[in-house]
Amino acid sequence: MTGPQKNVLRIGDGRDWHFVNGDWVDDTDGQLSVPADLIRSDGYAMQGHHYAFHRRSAYGNVKMQFEFMLKGHSDVGVVLRAADESHFYLLHFPCCGQARRAQHFWAAFSRMDDSGHLRCVKLEMLRRVPSNIGYWVPVELSLMGGRLTVSIGEHGYFEAQDSTYAGPGHVGLYVNSYYDSGFGIRNVVVDGVPGVDAFSGEVAENVLAGRVAADSTEERRSEAQPGARDQRRADRTAALLRVAE
Repeated sequence: MTGPQKNVLRIGDGRDWHFVNGDWVDDTDGQLSVPADLIRSDGYAMQGHHYAFHRRSAYGNVKMQFEFMLKGHSDVGVVLRAADESHFYLLHFPCCGQARRAQHFWAAFSRMDDSGHLRCVKLEMLRRVPSNIGYWVPVELSLMGGRLTVSIGEHGYFEAQDSTYAGPGHVGLYVNSYYDSGFGIRNVVVDGVPGVDAFSGEVAENVLAGRVAADSTEERRSEAQPGARDQRRADRTAALLRVAE
């Protein structure tokens, strides 16, 4: 029987990954990143969310270590127990400028389901966790059964419980940012007993990306160009006005 194995995550040529809303790459100092010219892409109703699902193996009970950095108006985290793009848990650390300036650090445990929305299982402001710009914060998490425990920095602690997704699932990465630098995730290590590769890249219509077909990196780059977001908003507003008439 295979025992626990430690796996340091790297993007490499991308074959071991399933990307949503643009490719990820290996960056300097062990950082796993979305290229700067893609980070502002909204995707198809994604609101700037970028996901990378690791296909290689599935984990039931799992431990992970990583470091993250936040900037005002950014969110970084890891995916847990993913069956596909529409069913997974997300441990993440949402940040906005005002919260950062006030040294209010938030941790969240959310669940993606068929609705296409992240359902908040638990959101908590943690004491004694720094929100400073340019500071890499270490994290150690353990997901055992339906209980998640997380150590953040030197003093932060977060826990949550949910039993919706009880079986093995894939781990992954998540980022959302208004900026193209000054945030990220690096040195990601997975520790657990790997199972079979069961990840499905298929997604139901109108879930997450809003369509079945996978979006291309070139499409994402086009959408991320200056003015593209404003044009999409103007188009949506015009369509709503036509309906109102």
